[in-house]
Amino acid sequence: MYITSSVAYYDRIYASQGKDYQKEAEYLASTIRSHGRGKRQNLLDVACGTGNHMLHLRKYFDVEDVDISLDFIRIVRSRLPKAKLSVVSLADVEEEDLKLVKMSTAKVEGRGRIFRHA
Repeated sequence: MYITSSVAYYDRIYASQGKDYQKEAEYLASTIRSHGRGKRQNLLDVACGTGNHMLHLRKYFDVEDVDISLDFIRIVRSRLPKAKLSVVSLADVEEEDLKLVKMSTAKVEGRGRIFRHA
């Protein structure tokens, strides 16, 4: 089961590791464009954490963040009040609804194109 107490430390842990959300978002956008996806796309950010990728990805995509943790979704909502957010398990997402998916630690197998960059 997910440990809710880790939410308080999430951003500090990644910051201490030098995680660069902006650089990762630019890499993802560049990768998608290089595969012929030039027009603005819908992007599902699975396991979004505190929404730091969404802050940058929304420059390139129409982003919806999903996470299994309501605590994480509440943090994203406080940062981005108008963001599309859902508390959901990836197991509950219908494959035909997916166009582009960004995930940090999960893996999906299916018909759609999946881009992964940790």
